Amino acid sequence: MGRRIGLGRVEKLIENLKREINFDGTTFTGGNAIKIAATTTAASTSAIKGITSTISPYIQGTTQLYPLGTELVYGERKFRYAFFNGAVTAGLLVQQAAHLSDHTQMAVIDADAATLAAPSGVAYSHAVGSRAICVDTIGTNMVADNYAEGFLHANDDGSGTGQGQLLKIRTHKAHVHGTSPSVVIETYDPLTTVIVKNVTEFTAIKNPYKDVVVSPTTETGAIVGATVIDMTDDNYGWICVSGPASLLISEAAVVIGNRVVRSDADAGGVMAANSDPLLVPVGQVMGGSLVDTEYAMVWLNIQ
Repeated sequence: MGRRIGLGRVEKLIENLKREINFDGTTFTGGNAIKIAATTTAASTSAIKGITSTISPYIQGTTQLYPLGTELVYGERKFRYAFFNGAVTAGLLVQQAAHLSDHTQMAVIDADAATLAAPSGVAYSHAVGSRAICVDTIGTNMVADNYAEGFLHANDDGSGTGQGQLLKIRTHKAHVHGTSPSVVIETYDPLTTVIVKNVTEFTAIKNPYKDVVVSPTTETGAIVGATVIDMTDDNYGWICVSGPASLLISEAAVVIGNRVVRSDADAGGVMAANSDPLLVPVGQVMGGSLVDTEYAMVWLNIQ
């Protein structure tokens, strides 16, 4: 007769099994993970709770291991997985990539539905429910999938319909503007409101965690996190978005309990929020050194 196993033991075995599940070749041993693979109609979702010898905010590399934006929860802190466009030392704010003006306010092509000529050869439609939209770039070539996992934003429509839609980009082909200004951008999300040919305008925006840069003194994008290690150019790694972080103090001393914003004097640093009331606070001071050019402990509230 077999030995009976109590409910508590069964639950423990199940929990251990969950921790050993392999997701696309990555074993989350010792941590809990949730991952939903992307389809043609839904982007991937990934979150990790807990760290291991291979999953840690203190590890970086040139190989992408998780979808950009994957969330990692470690104690009181939250991190997001990002790709760096430039080396950034620890304790600095980073922002999203700046927008490319030639890929903003792009008018929908002057047709309701067709197949774009070779070499693209991609069918598109501008009807409600479509996931393939054709626009004319203003200039500058598009590298294939440069905007994949980013967003296509309907920013204007002279007819008063269609604007305000935000669609997650799935894929697009390489585009040479000098050959043809038209490019088809395929999305996970469908159009839900009618757009108008040759009138509705779209802007392509990179995934906010792709090509992040040290926060410049003149803002060109939103703050998305802070570095916790010295990051190398063209590497993937983790940025802190919530909880305690060490950050460079800029311009003048800060006060414990007070809010701080991105610095307009030192790239990547923070300054007292009252220095520029238009900037969004990224957190509040917890302690550490509070003087200019040194580092303070800040409770981040970026996410």
